[in-house]
Amino acid sequence: RVRRSCSPPSALSQTLELLPPRTQDIRQFTAAPFAAELRARPGAVADLPFDWQENGRALINQIAHQQPIVGGYVARWPLYPTVSYVPLLRRLVEMKPFVDIVPQHPADLAAMQCAFPLRHVVLYKPALTAADQDAVETTLRDLLGALPQPRFDNTDYRWYELPLMHDACRPFAATGSGWHDLETNGERRWRWIDGQGELWLTNPTVTEVPIQLDLRLESFATTRSLELRAHTGTLLARWHVAPGIDRSYRIGLRLAPGMQRFTLSTPGERDPLTGRDLSIAVLAIDVIVMP
Repeated sequence: RVRRSCSPPSALSQTLELLPPRTQDIRQFTAAPFAAELRARPGAVADLPFDWQENGRALINQIAHQQPIVGGYVARWPLYPTVSYVPLLRRLVEMKPFVDIVPQHPADLAAMQCAFPLRHVVLYKPALTAADQDAVETTLRDLLGALPQPRFDNTDYRWYELPLMHDACRPFAATGSGWHDLETNGERRWRWIDGQGELWLTNPTVTEVPIQLDLRLESFATTRSLELRAHTGTLLARWHVAPGIDRSYRIGLRLAPGMQRFTLSTPGERDPLTGRDLSIAVLAIDVIVMP
């Protein structure tokens, strides 16, 4: 039998307990002044800047408005594939342009907003630069065609309310992990696959949708094979990609509802000029809905 004993608190610990709190330990609980109004308008909130470290502002606002917030509020930040890879969300969270090989026309951004129905964008101005605010507002213009009037605007906060584009739902693509950074040469842009690149296809509808996946590809130095596999590892297609000229490679798929992960796999080769492992350059990824 193990006997446990509890020592009485020391005089020092009792004294510390009785000391008044330091000024910096006291937090003023002040939510955004429009939080009560936002509470009556359900929809997800992007409270910007998005804090990867723990910060109480977004949590205090959420306690008041009680709507879901982008990223949530947890002690340990997990990986958020949607925030990292879906261009609309990434552009808002990072507050900077995000150019990629997947299209970001208004219809594409609207499909992303339909899949992840973000309704409110809140800017906390004291923590933002002018460039941050411009980048967010550029994204809203690209999404809606014009910058909406703020629903609230003062020296600290600006609140935009977005329409919920349920009629814009259609499949779209996003790149994931396993890619080199975007490269450009004039209007030409591409990303090299780093051996195995993730490709996320999202179907925001409730039914299976027939699509055509269209990839514009060019190989480095020699002809190389490229395999497309489902998340289960099932081989869906194998193409032999030639160097020197880009061309389209297509496959028809029946895309189930939700966000699906695919992989593009190819052997790489060390580039003597840059020292990088290069394989196949992907210049564009398009998802075409079939009748």
